[in-house]
Amino acid sequence: MKCYVLGLLLTVLGTSLAASDPLMVGGSYSTTDNIKRIFKDRDGNFDKIRHPTTGAKARADMLTFIQNKVEMLQLLAKQKGFHAANYTQQFTTDIQVSYDHKTVNGTNVILVLHGTANNTEDEPVMLLANYDTARNTNAVNEGSGVVALLTLFESLVQDLPAKNFELKSSVIFAFTDVAHKKYDEETGTPRGETGAHKLGSEWLRIFMSDRKHFRGAVVLDNLLNYNSTGRSQLVQDTGIDKSFSTSYTKLAENAFSGDFVALVHRNDDMDNPLANAIEEAWNRSSHHHKDKTGGQQDSNSTQLDAKLLRFTFNKNMFVSPSVNHFLNSEQSALWNEHASIGQTQYPAITLTDTRNLRAGCRQMCNVSAMLTDENLQFMARTVKTLKHFIIQNQTDSGAFSSLQSSVIFLVGSAIFAIYNGRY
Repeated sequence: MKCYVLGLLLTVLGTSLAASDPLMVGGSYSTTDNIKRIFKDRDGNFDKIRHPTTGAKARADMLTFIQNKVEMLQLLAKQKGFHAANYTQQFTTDIQVSYDHKTVNGTNVILVLHGTANNTEDEPVMLLANYDTARNTNAVNEGSGVVALLTLFESLVQDLPAKNFELKSSVIFAFTDVAHKKYDEETGTPRGETGAHKLGSEWLRIFMSDRKHFRGAVVLDNLLNYNSTGRSQLVQDTGIDKSFSTSYTKLAENAFSGDFVALVHRNDDMDNPLANAIEEAWNRSSHHHKDKTGGQQDSNSTQLDAKLLRFTFNKNMFVSPSVNHFLNSEQSALWNEHASIGQTQYPAITLTDTRNLRAGCRQMCNVSAMLTDENLQFMARTVKTLKHFIIQNQTDSGAFSSLQSSVIFLVGSAIFAIYNGRY
């Protein structure tokens, strides 16, 4: 009889924990609707080129837009019982465009969603995206990382309290400025310090000075171009076949379709755990669209067959245009940064639709043209993946993971089986 009662209790406990697990229950929060709403702001900020020299006003307007959004999100977080703080990091740097030399004042905006752990036990992750653009580019897609950060923050503070999930470790949302490496694609000029360099060498170093461990950074670099047409992923004269041979083979097997998010990382002990966690979160994001408790269908549900494809940097790899292409992001600034937090470099990976290596709208594209159902679903999948990743990063939190819930349920079921078999 005791076995029967214990089995019953464990089964009920496992089921109830699964119902309260944010990874196992669909939510009413609409990621795609929020993405669309942010892109369609009344001032048209995402339609405009935001280059420091040729789009200075639009860049300043975008900064104001982000600052206003961050203040609103900070207030929302407070209303939902979270502690959030925002910071502004101002800096001066030099850029070269064509043959011109210019000193630029840059501004990084950082929004921190603090966890409940003491600083000495805090293990933050950082998500970042730049808000400026190159001179000739798809300004809408270059702003997709900004939209992803804003959408993700709101999704977390709206959904987690309703499911009694404790956010133990902090999450850093960084909106960076002056991403030089995109300018260098146009001119090949020497590269100065970017907003991400300043973020890593100054702000993050100080922030981590009394914290336990930095789990790593995820750079969001263009996320809105989905193209499932064969040969829409451009590989000719890129050297991908030599530098990323495994990725090239998978591209060839998929008829060179641009229906994936590229996960760019180093093959080392710093980046591999981070990349593995993102890949696990990506896979999980495709299996939890429906409420396991029989509730409403998750509003983020999609039948889009998007994939995640790794592009791994190895030591002594063949240097090709594709290598330089992937290094033209804020990620390389964090790879090369020597920080005084017990590490020689930061763990950092990039999620990207590969920008101009994919066919589609590249220049002078407006919001209306880019916000197709497929593109929105594609980007929503990435946002949902990041949400799973953040939840997975929490250790010893107030909520059990889906794995723990499943184990409890299985133990209870096993006791039932033994009881029924013996009696």
